[in-house]
Amino acid sequence: MRKEVKQILTTCRDLPTYSLKLHNKIKHTDRPEVLDIEDAKTFVRKCYDEGEINFVECCYVIALNASKKVMGVLQVSKGGVMGTVVDPRIIYTFALLAGATKV
Repeated sequence: MRKEVKQILTTCRDLPTYSLKLHNKIKHTDRPEVLDIEDAKTFVRKCYDEGEINFVECCYVIALNASKKVMGVLQVSKGGVMGTVVDPRIIYTFALLAGATKV
């Protein structure tokens, strides 16, 4: 084996490794369902601070499993009156960590 290949393999072994773990405290049967846009709106409004509802723009993501049960909810961003900036990497990371099949 060439010296460069051996060095690359050694370097790869020294790199940190990561694992994803999901810790849920709520039973699957106790999770709320989001079947349509009205359910999603109702669910997010419960998470939203009512004092800010007409004051600032926020973006929430609901992570759902294949049965449309809520796996988690995350406020991705909070902006001004005219809009907010959303980073898709945050949404993807959250979806993976929550074990979501739908967002």
